[in-house]
Amino acid sequence: KQNIKLNVDATEDNCIKAMAERYKIDTEKYDRRMIRLIAGVRYEMVQKDFSADNRFVFSDEISIDTVLDIKEVGFILQGVEISQEPVRVYIRGDLAPHVLGTIGAISEDEYQATLDASGNTRYTRSDVIGKTGIEYGLESTLKGTEGTRTIMRSTKGEVVSDTITDPVQPGNSIKLTIDPKLQEDLQEMLINHINWLHWYNDPTRGNECDSGAIVVLNAKTGAVLGMASYPTYDLIEYQKDPLGVANGKDGMSMFNLATMGLFRPGSAFKSLNATAGLCEGLIDRNT
Repeated sequence: KQNIKLNVDATEDNCIKAMAERYKIDTEKYDRRMIRLIAGVRYEMVQKDFSADNRFVFSDEISIDTVLDIKEVGFILQGVEISQEPVRVYIRGDLAPHVLGTIGAISEDEYQATLDASGNTRYTRSDVIGKTGIEYGLESTLKGTEGTRTIMRSTKGEVVSDTITDPVQPGNSIKLTIDPKLQEDLQEMLINHINWLHWYNDPTRGNECDSGAIVVLNAKTGAVLGMASYPTYDLIEYQKDPLGVANGKDGMSMFNLATMGLFRPGSAFKSLNATAGLCEGLIDRNT
């Protein structure tokens, strides 16, 4: 209502009518449902700042039949292009999902945060961006730069020239220190131990435990060799139903306890305190 300049008490009918007028939708030609669909697409194009330099993705994962239909009438659909793009495929969606992290459509706030002092950015409003994990933490390293393709048409709509003006600059690759086999073992050990605590049913040993984390580091370098967190999720399932996965396990599935959890340090911290005391000369080996 705010974006289309309507009062807060405007009804659904008021909104549809206002958008139909704004986008010059023929209300005599189209029924209410089609008017709503057209208005929704036009509104989304405005929100995503559509222009000749900033494309709007109308639909993805379209069928070959749809591709052929569009190609047949392409000469009358000026500005409509079909593009083939790489698709992310996870071989093991359940292996270190918290570490790898997730991606999703860039939000308005995220887009604004990418603008430099001159208002320039490497992103468009239709981009996908890292949301959690390594995808988020190393987004600037993984992100490439889109190229520019210049197409010239005749007045009849025929393509006269098709030139790559600026080539695409791919992002950099990242290799993790995670050991896949160790990671798989840690995840299995973690859930098995939680199940054992339930079976053992000793209140003093954590029989109500329903979450936990394990981290294994290289003691010489600090490199993370394995990082398991439970509850966990599957990146393949997340691709299909992000909201459902995010709300699973009481909303804890995507919470990385290894990096985001707060725990009492426990007896393991005593050795650190003792070491600090020895280094500072506050205690000696006989204290």
